[in-house]
Amino acid sequence: MTRNSRRSKSAVTLRMVAAHAGVSPMSVSNVLNGRSASAVMNEKVLRAVEKLNYVPNQAARQLASAGPMFIGLVHSNDEHPIATAILTGALTAASRLNVQLLLEPIVYAEIGNMWASVNALRDRGAEGCIVTPIYGESIANRAELDQIDFPLACVGAGSNLEKISTFRIDETAAAYELTTHLIAKGHRRIGFIRVPEEFSIHHTHSQGYTRALADHGLTFDPALVAQGEYTVQEGLAAATALLDLPDPPTAIFASNDEMAAGALTAALSRGLKVPGDLAVAGFDDTYIAQTVWPPLTSVKVPYAAMADQAVERLVRHIRAGTDPRSMPVSSTLLDYTIIPRASTGD
Repeated sequence: MTRNSRRSKSAVTLRMVAAHAGVSPMSVSNVLNGRSASAVMNEKVLRAVEKLNYVPNQAARQLASAGPMFIGLVHSNDEHPIATAILTGALTAASRLNVQLLLEPIVYAEIGNMWASVNALRDRGAEGCIVTPIYGESIANRAELDQIDFPLACVGAGSNLEKISTFRIDETAAAYELTTHLIAKGHRRIGFIRVPEEFSIHHTHSQGYTRALADHGLTFDPALVAQGEYTVQEGLAAATALLDLPDPPTAIFASNDEMAAGALTAALSRGLKVPGDLAVAGFDDTYIAQTVWPPLTSVKVPYAAMADQAVERLVRHIRAGTDPRSMPVSSTLLDYTIIPRASTGD
């Protein structure tokens, strides 16, 4: 009887428990190892364990706990240079620290699926997760964030986030320094192409721009401020509006390199010489800044280094064996660099 009873219990597998609970095998493993994603998940799995009389194989559990650590990365599944830099930095750190990187693609238009993406990574075994600024800033103040029971880190955020650790530069200082660079070149009417208000760099770049003007005795003119949405086409449209002003700017600072490239196109299509008639500066120092003509003056943002440090911070916290939810929220500032190039006469 005892032998048959043991056979009956051992015949129940982790996959059978997962199927009964309607969750993934990884979710069952997380619950049994004290790493469940939510109370609901706990209840589902434990009910299935009790119903099926499942007894985990202790040797297997010990082997599993000695296996590789997984860190998740929610990404936009595109070839944008910033996404590529973040992925490169995360992979570099993962290799150095002997952990594995799990990728979960998401489309920006489907930002509502952010929670599903994070939970999918959790179910696949991720013990911490990196998010990019668009997604980190979108969820930072949402109540749902309290349901995520493992540490998150946002790479490239424009400002501090209340509930997520950030790895970023001082965007306000960088915008101030770039605007000051244009002023030092003799420009007094400096156009500014900023991103939409829902993104934090809308505010941080605006603050840097207006402070630089004020500190150098220049009057802020709202007519010199246009808005775009990150793309070359949006930069072209915004720069065209600025150049159509009765008193157009002699320089344009765009909040990213793509919009700055659009400003170059707007100037050259009118027969304006860059930088003779119009100076143009961008932000991020992606490959676009170096491949357009003339090359763009830009702010070099170390996205790869940010991602590297974010992975290392998550891994150190997890390996310390403390409660995953206890990782202190912090903001790590990295150095940026102004890269002067021909678009501003450098």
